[in-house]
Amino acid sequence: MATQAHPYYLTAGRFHYNPDDPAQFLLLIYRVPDMMAQQFTTIPRNHILVGFTTLLLLCAILLLFLRRTFSPLKELAVAADAITAGTGKVCLPAAGGGGEIGSLITAINAMLTALSLREQEITRINAGLEQQVAERIHELTGVNNRLVDEMRERELMLRKVETLLQRNQTLMQTAMDGIHLLDMQGNLVEANPAFCRMLGYSQTEIAGLNVTDWDAQWTGEELWPRFQKLIGGSTLIETVHRRKDGSTFEVEIACSGIEIAGQGFLYAASRDISERKRSEAVLKQHQMIIETARDGFWLIDMHGVLLEVNESYAKMSGYAIDELVGMHISQLEAKEQSVREVMAHIEQLISQGYERFETRHRRKDGQEIDVEISATYQPEAQQIFVFCHDITVRKRIDLELLHKQDLLNEAQRLGKLGSWELDWQSGVLLWSDEVYRIFEIDPARFKPSYENFLRVIHPEDREMVDQAYRQSLADYQPYNIEHRLLFKDGRVKWLREHCTSIFGVSGEPLRSLGMVQDITKRRQDEEEIRSLAFHDQLTGLANRRYFLECFSAALSASARHDSYGAVLFLDMDNFKTLNDTRGHEAGDLMLIEVAARLRVAIRDIDIAARFGGDEFVVLMVEELGNDRDDALRRAGLVAERIRESLARPYTINDFVHHSSPSIGVALYHGKRYSMDALLQHADAAMYQAKHSGRNKVCFFEAE
Repeated sequence: MATQAHPYYLTAGRFHYNPDDPAQFLLLIYRVPDMMAQQFTTIPRNHILVGFTTLLLLCAILLLFLRRTFSPLKELAVAADAITAGTGKVCLPAAGGGGEIGSLITAINAMLTALSLREQEITRINAGLEQQVAERIHELTGVNNRLVDEMRERELMLRKVETLLQRNQTLMQTAMDGIHLLDMQGNLVEANPAFCRMLGYSQTEIAGLNVTDWDAQWTGEELWPRFQKLIGGSTLIETVHRRKDGSTFEVEIACSGIEIAGQGFLYAASRDISERKRSEAVLKQHQMIIETARDGFWLIDMHGVLLEVNESYAKMSGYAIDELVGMHISQLEAKEQSVREVMAHIEQLISQGYERFETRHRRKDGQEIDVEISATYQPEAQQIFVFCHDITVRKRIDLELLHKQDLLNEAQRLGKLGSWELDWQSGVLLWSDEVYRIFEIDPARFKPSYENFLRVIHPEDREMVDQAYRQSLADYQPYNIEHRLLFKDGRVKWLREHCTSIFGVSGEPLRSLGMVQDITKRRQDEEEIRSLAFHDQLTGLANRRYFLECFSAALSASARHDSYGAVLFLDMDNFKTLNDTRGHEAGDLMLIEVAARLRVAIRDIDIAARFGGDEFVVLMVEELGNDRDDALRRAGLVAERIRESLARPYTINDFVHHSSPSIGVALYHGKRYSMDALLQHADAAMYQAKHSGRNKVCFFEAE
C-alpha cells in the first residue's frame, strides 16, 4: 500500500464486455515497479507518449481477446437468467470453441435437454393434476357455496330469533297484562313486572310460587288435568286471583300450552277485569233501567236521527219502536218545526255537553204532549243520550197549583195571614208573600233566615220568641205566641204566631212549619175594649173595676213584702156649682183637666182612678217602707203635691173656675183591713178635710 513515505505508481484500464449493460466492465490495475517509476521521471516526454500509445494498443488487443473469451460467458449468464425466469426459451452459445467453457456449454446443453424432457413430463403430470384440482375445486366450490348459503340462512334465522326474543322480552317487560310461564305442576317459571304488581309481590317474592298460591277459584287437582289438555292448544278463561294482602279480584286469562324439549309449559296472560265487570254490571243495570224506565229514552246521532228507542217512549208517542228508529227528531218536535231549528239546537247541545229543557212532542195521533228533555252528548261515540219525561199532567197540575197559589196569596193578603217553612237539613227558610208584606220587607233585598227573623222582632219580645221556638223543639210540641214587631219609624205591629215541627226517627228536627198573622187591629180593638172595661171614658183614668183589681194585688204585695201602702180619696170643691152654672160640658172639661194634672202629680207606679162625679182615688203601691211614720210622711208629700196641683185655677173655654180638692189618706199594711174598709177610712178622712175648711189633706187615724 502506498504511503507518504513510500509512494508508488499505478496504471489502470476499464474494459466493457457487455454492450447492453455499460455498468458491467473489467477494471485492470497494474502497479508500476519502483525502478520503472524512477525511470519514468527520466524518460523523455515523447518516449512516454509512444509508450502510452503502445500500451493503449496492447490494451485494445487485450480487450478484443477478452471480449471473445468472455462472450460465451455472457450468453451463459443470459441463459441462466432465462432458466431462472422460467421463460422456456433458452439460447446457449455454440460449443465450437474448446476448452473448459465449451465443455461447460456442452454439459449445460445436455442438462437443458434432460430438463426439457423432464419439464414436459412434469407439465403433462401437472396438466392432469390441474384438471383434477380444478374438478375438485369445482366440487369444493359448490359445497362451499352451499355451506355459505346455509350459514347465511342460519345466521339470518338466528338474527330473526334474537330479534324476536328481544321483542318478546321487551313486550313481556312492558306489557300491561300479567304475563307468566308455568310448568305442568303450576310452578311459576317466569313472570313479568305487571304480573308482580297485579298480585302485590316483588320479583324476588313471587319466584317459586305455585298457581294455587294466587288462584282463589280453582284447586290444584282441578287445574293439573286442564293444563295437560292445553298442550298444543289455547283457551280463554275467567277466574279470581288473590293478592299478597289477601284481597281478591277477577281476571281474564289467555292460556296456551307449549312443549319444549319434551317438557310441557303453560304460557298465560292475565288481565284484571274487575273494572270491566263492574262496568258491565253497571251497563247491564243501565240497560235494564232504560228498558224498564217510565221515561222515554232516545239514542240519536249528531244529525238528529233516532238510533235506539225504548218501549216507554214508544208508548208515550204512540209509534212502534221499528217506526221510530230511523226517524228524524224534527218529525216528533211540535215546537221546533224545521230541521234547521233542530240542528241548531243540536249544535248548541254539543257545545255545552249537557242540556235540560222543556218542549212539546207530537204523538202519532196528532195529539201534543209536554215533555222534559235531559240530553247528554257523548263525544267518544258522537252520539246523544236523551231521556224524555212526560210532564203533561205535571204541567196541568202546575197550572192548577199556580192558580191555587194565587188564590192562597190573595186569601193570605185579605186575612193578613202568612206562612213560612224552615228546612233543617239545608237551613233554607221560605216565606210566603204575605209574610214579606207583614214584615214590610222587599224580597229582593232580604234573605230569609232565622237570625234575620229575630232581628225584626221587638227587642223586648225577642228572647220570648226564641225561647218559645227552642222549647217547642225540645218538647216536640207546637207553640202559639203573640209578640210585637218594631219598625224603624217607631211603629209597632202585633203578630200571632203558630209553629209546629216535623222530627226524624232519631228525634232530630227535619222541618218547621209556621203561620204568622197580623193581629194589630185585633189588639187595638182589644185594648180599646180593655180601656172601656177598665178605664173611665171621660178622663182615661182607671175605673172602679180596674182600681179594685190593682188594689187587691197591692194588698197581697204589701203582705208579702211587709211594707206600707196608701189610698187617697179626693173630692173637688165647688164642682157642683160649675155644673149647675156652666153646664155638664164645662164640668166634663174640668174633670179632664183634673185627670191630666193628677197623672203628673202622682208617681209612675201609682194608679189614679175616677169613681164617679168629681170623686177620684189614688193608690200608692208599696215602696213606702215598713215604718209607719215614714210611710205617713211620704204619702203626705204625694198628697200635698196633688193638692197644690189641683188647687190651681182652671181655664174652661172663656172663663176661669176656682176649685180645690179635699183629700183623705188611709195607710194599709198587709191584709189587716179589707179594700172596702180602707176606702171607707180614706173617705172618712176626706170628709174631715172638707169639714175642716176644704183644700186640705187629712189622715185617717184608727181608734
